[in-house]
Amino acid sequence: MTTSHSDDLSLYDIAAGLQEALAAREDAATPEEQATADQAIAAYMEAEVSKVDGIAAYARHCRAMHAEAKAEAERLTARAAAWDGRRKRLLDFVQRVMEQTGRRRIEGKLSTLLLQANGGKQAVRIDDESLLPDEYCDVEGKIPAWIWRQILMIVEKYGTGLQGDQCRNICGLRLARVPRLAAIAEALAQPCQDCQGDGKLIFGGHFNGDVCPACGGSGKAGVPGATLLPRGEHVDLR
Repeated sequence: MTTSHSDDLSLYDIAAGLQEALAAREDAATPEEQATADQAIAAYMEAEVSKVDGIAAYARHCRAMHAEAKAEAERLTARAAAWDGRRKRLLDFVQRVMEQTGRRRIEGKLSTLLLQANGGKQAVRIDDESLLPDEYCDVEGKIPAWIWRQILMIVEKYGTGLQGDQCRNICGLRLARVPRLAAIAEALAQPCQDCQGDGKLIFGGHFNGDVCPACGGSGKAGVPGATLLPRGEHVDLR
C-alpha cells in the first residue's frame, strides 16, 4: 500500500484506499506499522478535501454495517435468552415432579438427574427495616460540600457534641439507613442462645415437647425485622 496520492484520485480510489488504510491501522502490530497506516489515512484525507462524497459514502456504509451487526447481535441475544428460558422451564418442571414424588436421583441410560441444594450464601429478607438494630445498619447518603465543611468546623471547635438526629437534621443533609445484609446473614446463621441450637426446650435433660420460643424451633439466632431465606434446590444434569 503506497502513502503518496495525487489530487486526481477518483472517488472510488479514495473510498477503497481509505478502507484499506483503516483496516491496516486496525491490524497494525507495532508502532511503526501504526505510523505507516496513519500516514496513509492522512494522505487519503488530504485528497478527500475536494471530494467529500467518497468519504461520506464510506462513513454511511460503516454506519449501516454497524446497525446491521447490532440488529443481528440483538436477534442472537434474544434467541439465546429464549433457549435458556426453555431449559430453565423444563428443569423447573422436572424439579417439581421430583419433589412431589420424593425422588432425588433419576438415572437413565446416558444421563442422570440429581436434585441438589443450591450453593452460595443464603439470601436475607428484610421484613421490617424499622425493627433492625442499629448495629446491623449503616447510614449512607450525600452531603453538600459546604454542609460537610460546616460540620467539620463544628466538630473541630466543639468536639462530638451533636447527638442522635441532630446531625441528620442539618439543612440539606440527605442520609439513609441501609441494612448491612452480610452482617445480618452472619448473625442469623448463628445458633440460638436460648436453646443452644437444639430448637427445643430442655428441662432436667429431658425434652418437654415445647419448641424454643426464642427461635421458633429453628435452632438459629434471630435478628428483629429480618429473615434468612432457605437456599432452595435445583436439578443438576450428569
